[in-house]
Amino acid sequence: MKKVAIQGIRGAFHEEAAKAYFYPEKIEILTCLKFEQVVNSVVSKEANYGIMAIENSLIGGIDHTKELIEKHPVEICGEQRLKISLCLGGLPGVKKEELSGAYSQGEALGQCAGFFRKNRNIQALEREDTALSAFLVAEQKRRELGAIASKMALEKYGLSLIAESIQDRQENYTRFIIIQKISNE
Repeated sequence: MKKVAIQGIRGAFHEEAAKAYFYPEKIEILTCLKFEQVVNSVVSKEANYGIMAIENSLIGGIDHTKELIEKHPVEICGEQRLKISLCLGGLPGVKKEELSGAYSQGEALGQCAGFFRKNRNIQALEREDTALSAFLVAEQKRRELGAIASKMALEKYGLSLIAESIQDRQENYTRFIIIQKISNE
């Protein structure tokens, strides 16, 4: 079974993209909080492949990903485009009006700038990953906190859907690249 390193924890958009790319094959997911860890796991052969976001239709290119590829002995061997629907979730029974903060990854928060302008009572709180944000809200059990993540992540961590597709534009896509270690010939 192929082992694929993703940025984020289970439920992250990177996991969705990995499963879509390798479908119908079953894959083993290796979670990494930072892009550097994804690259290092491929270089060290801990993972056969890595998957990293490289571009989003709302915020443009992700320069950090490009820099990592240039600095390490990895190559792009594929790509996957994924429609991104950012959802607001909270503890069961919580309403949007009760929230004072919402965790999410910086890029995801940027894609929801209009939501935060309309909901000034909710502060954007940056965390390393969208799925980790859902996990933290579930773990902390604080009714005033929400998470912006995929519907899959909200369900995985037992959060209720408060608002769906809160990104600024409905046509929101992220392009993910699949990397592998450059083979020594």
